[in-house]
Amino acid sequence: MKNFLIILFLIFFIKNNYAQNNIDSLKNLLQTCKNENQKIETLNNISWCYRKKNIDSSLKYGNFALEMAKKNNNKKQISNSLNKISVAYLLAGILDKSIEIQLQALRIREEIKDSVGIAQSYDNLVISHQYRKEYEKAIFYILKSEKIYLKFKDTIGLRRSYSNMAAMNSKIEKYKKAKYYQKKSFEFIPKDNLRNLLRYYINFGNIYISQFQKNKLNFTLLDTALYYYSNGIKIAKKLKDDRSLGNFYNSMGAVAGLKKDYKKSLEYFKLSYLYVTKMKNIYLIVHIIMQIVSKKYQIA
Repeated sequence: MKNFLIILFLIFFIKNNYAQNNIDSLKNLLQTCKNENQKIETLNNISWCYRKKNIDSSLKYGNFALEMAKKNNNKKQISNSLNKISVAYLLAGILDKSIEIQLQALRIREEIKDSVGIAQSYDNLVISHQYRKEYEKAIFYILKSEKIYLKFKDTIGLRRSYSNMAAMNSKIEKYKKAKYYQKKSFEFIPKDNLRNLLRYYINFGNIYISQFQKNKLNFTLLDTALYYYSNGIKIAKKLKDDRSLGNFYNSMGAVAGLKKDYKKSLEYFKLSYLYVTKMKNIYLIVHIIMQIVSKKYQIA
C-alpha cells in the first residue's frame, strides 16, 4: 500500500516541463511573414513543435498550412503539410490515418520528384508499419529509402536505414541479419559522434536480449548484451546524459533479473532511479519503482 501511494504521489505531483519559447517565437514570426510561402512554412514549423506536446494543436496548425498551400497550388508545401499532419496522427497512435495521409504526401513528392521528401515519407511509413507490427512492410520501405540514400551518399540516412533494418530483422527473429545490419550502421557513425554510438550500443544489446527470449538456455547472449550496455554507459557518462544512463541501467537491471541475479538487478534499478528522477519522466519513474519493489520481494 505504501509503494502504491508513492506511485500515486508521483503521478499527480511530478510535472514535465515543456519548452514553450520556440512555439511563442514562431507565433510571433507568423505575424510578420512577408509572403504566404513564409507563412505556410511557419505554420508547418509550429505544427512540428506541437507534435509531442499537443496533438490537437499540431493538427490544427498543420491543417492551416495545408489549406493555404492548396490555395496557392504549391505542391511541395502541400506534401510538407501532409507529412506534418501524418506524423501528428502517428504520434497519437492513429496509424491508419497516418499511413493514408503519408501516402498522399508520397504520391505528390513522387510527382514533383522530391527525392529528399520521398525518403522522408518512406522513413515515416517504416515507423507506422513498425508500430503495427508489420515488419516485412517496414523492411520494404527501408529498402526503398536506402536506394535514395545510396544515390545521394547520405551517410546519416544510410546509418538510420541500416539501424532500422537491424531492428526489423530482430523483430522477425532473423538475428544474423539483424547483427549484420547493426554492424553496417556502425560504419556510418563518425568516431566523435558519441550520441549515435549510444544508440548503436543500446540497439545491439537489445538484439541479444531478443535472441535470448527465443533461446533462454543460452546465457552468453545476456552477457553479450551486458557488454554492449556497459560500453554505452561509459559514453553516457562522458556526455553526462542522465536520460541514457537511466535507460541503460534499467536495461541492465532487466538483464540481471533474467539471469536471476536479483541483488544485482536491484542495484541496477536503483541506479536507474537516480537518473530518471532527474528527468522527471513520470512513467519511467513509476516503472523503475515497480521494478525495485518486485526485486525486493524476489530477494526476500
